[in-house]
Amino acid sequence: MKNILKKAGLFVAVLLTVVSCLKDKEVVNYPQCAITSFTVGNITTYFNTKTSDGLYDSIYTRVIDGSSIGFNIDQLKGEIESVDSIIGWADISRVVPTITYTGLIFCKQRGWDNYYSFTSGVDSVDFTQDVEFLVFSTDQQNNRIYKAKLNKAKLVADSLYWTDMASTSLTLSGVHRSVSLGSRIYAFADNGGAPTVTSFDTATESAWTTPAALTGCGSTLDVRTVVVFNDKFYALAADGHLYSSDAAVQGVAWTQAGDVTLTSLLCADPTYLYAYDGSKIVQSSDLLTWTANGVTDLDKLPVAPVQSAYYQTKTHAGMQHVVMLGLTNEATRNTTCWYKVSSSDKDLNQQWNHLPAPAGSDYVLPVMESLTMVRLGDQLVAFGGADPNTGDTAQAFKTIYTSDDNGLSWQPHTTRILLPKELNENPTLPVSAVVVNGKIWLLQSGGKVWCGTIGKK
Repeated sequence: MKNILKKAGLFVAVLLTVVSCLKDKEVVNYPQCAITSFTVGNITTYFNTKTSDGLYDSIYTRVIDGSSIGFNIDQLKGEIESVDSIIGWADISRVVPTITYTGLIFCKQRGWDNYYSFTSGVDSVDFTQDVEFLVFSTDQQNNRIYKAKLNKAKLVADSLYWTDMASTSLTLSGVHRSVSLGSRIYAFADNGGAPTVTSFDTATESAWTTPAALTGCGSTLDVRTVVVFNDKFYALAADGHLYSSDAAVQGVAWTQAGDVTLTSLLCADPTYLYAYDGSKIVQSSDLLTWTANGVTDLDKLPVAPVQSAYYQTKTHAGMQHVVMLGLTNEATRNTTCWYKVSSSDKDLNQQWNHLPAPAGSDYVLPVMESLTMVRLGDQLVAFGGADPNTGDTAQAFKTIYTSDDNGLSWQPHTTRILLPKELNENPTLPVSAVVVNGKIWLLQSGGKVWCGTIGKK
């Protein structure tokens, strides 16, 4: 990469003389010397670890798809910056940018005295430090300097404040699922095989409704599968048929939704409902046509209850980040995380991909029973109970984990962002969570309810 300009010939040598004298304040905005698009290639990170016998070190790699990283170009300020932050453990010291530009392009990094020739799509740069790209018009009359930055995830140290909502008198026992529609929270409980629903209006904070038995289900509804899609509730029955209900009947009356038979119901976003049909992940926008949306790593799919969240990307109003999280159905259960970008535009809509946790990393989400995840503010928030493989409750409901990079890495918090201390007094009781109008609500079997609000430190 470091072919000094004078080696490129007399013409380039003249440019080097001009470039070495350049200061930022001398840069002129001019359309004949501009960067018009900026992307990066796949980012490979190498990890050192020990083999299972502990006798010697081994090396494995993780690869981040460069096409998933979007960049904004501010032509007025001469700044290029990634829209979303990539995972904190990624090695960004040798990243290959592909740049579309007009004129001639050169590069300078911190510690370099001069700019050097740069070949788009071939040469790598070190994004752990400042990177500048200089573009000259071919007539040597105009030039621009762009400062490029690839953001990595940063930890957010806000505080979480809890209010005990005992006065709302929730009646809730056993396995349950909480979801929201508008300002109202709905809690669907298994109730020993006779499912019920109760609800609460967060706007008035009056009291929870009396639990009502679900009606219209041809077979027992699995309340752990309840999701909200297009302002309706959907859930899977034991026979694999999909049922729906809505807020007009308070989630009490259910009807069969189509003839499709599914193995599991996964999650939903504004455009699609997602499920597993026994051979592939499928999606549907109308519940009539189901198309494939994921065919690999299906043994790593989460089983009910599947936790999920979606939120708009910063690059496109019609695109959503979608994350789903849960435990696998293996003999030794593991936490599993999946991710995709969703869009009604077929060319932008992506397939589901499993995100394997990096072995030996400090930012891996532990295996927890009653695993719960929501989107709170600009972060994914997760927590859970006992270790499902050992039954150990020592750490149950004691730590909140947050992710700023779409579920790739998880940061444990021991200060400021904490769960209510009363939550782990009964660590074997199921817990669910839902976010309404920026506040997080925790529901624990037995009827305990807390409302949490994020505040700045």
